[in-house]
Amino acid sequence: MINRILSPKEILVNTLKKRNIRFLKLVGYPEGKDYLNVLANDIKKGKWDIVLNKYFFDNFPGRVLQKENDFFLLGFKGEILPDAYIIRRKNNSLPKLDIKLNFSKIPFFAVDLSFTSVLDPHEKDSLIVQLSKTANILKNFLSNYHYFVFNVKEDILPYFSKAYDNYPFHIFSSFEDIYTLGPEYKKDLNIIVLDPNADKVLSYDDIEVDKINIFVLGGIIDKNQNLNGLTQEILPNCKHRKIVYKGYAFAVPDRLNHITYIVSRWLTDENRDETFEKYIKEIMPKKFLRYLIKRFYYKDPDFVNSLIKDYNISKEEFERLKKEIEGKNEM
Repeated sequence: MINRILSPKEILVNTLKKRNIRFLKLVGYPEGKDYLNVLANDIKKGKWDIVLNKYFFDNFPGRVLQKENDFFLLGFKGEILPDAYIIRRKNNSLPKLDIKLNFSKIPFFAVDLSFTSVLDPHEKDSLIVQLSKTANILKNFLSNYHYFVFNVKEDILPYFSKAYDNYPFHIFSSFEDIYTLGPEYKKDLNIIVLDPNADKVLSYDDIEVDKINIFVLGGIIDKNQNLNGLTQEILPNCKHRKIVYKGYAFAVPDRLNHITYIVSRWLTDENRDETFEKYIKEIMPKKFLRYLIKRFYYKDPDFVNSLIKDYNISKEEFERLKKEIEGKNEM
């Protein structure tokens, strides 16, 4: 059992601090919400170089963009002198800092696209949006370098081409294509399928720190609830685990990006909760919350009352929902 996963930004910060770098100046414009995590991922992909102050063209002080404990990312104009600069990789003669970022403990997220042939065009469009948002979640919390889709069929490729110039994930025709990333992927994989129909709830005991951990999600956009149970067919010989909210698996927001957010926060939070409720509350869409209240109004009044309390739902809002529920029940 492990306490939590170190994020890419923590790996970057720890690596630079060992080289006596605590003030890093970004020469360029920051991207994403968590600048350091995005930069760590891009360094791993070879998009940025780090140059010590003494080798740079001139001194360019900056102001603090982001603080991570006693490490500071600087940007723009300011008064703080950096120890090093991070610059876009170009063909120049500046001596670059040789750093190795070890991402081996960072889990992969994978989406099985086996079922795209049964999706209508609107559902496929929704799937593309969710895949893109999932990439952004991973870029800011874990690593979109560790993100792939598999069992990709011809029917979804035109949607990819329309949406992306550069794919924010690896595209594999089958799960076994992950072996092309390196020989280490042919062994020691710990595959966890996130499945609301599983018997067991996901826990840290399911993570194996000495293996490559892969969380697999089903790319199933099911607006009409006709595809329930298909997640059980995904890699059936691997671990299947569910996430629950107050005991219910189907009370968990089911979009790919929402599930990825919940698991990413659960994996990396320094003050990690053992359960998922804290992270579900951070991401719970209001539309889904209304759906839960309507669904469980008669089935589990205690659950509904806990939602009203947890989310500070006003009496007026609840009365409106109650009228909608009772009106449907009378039909």
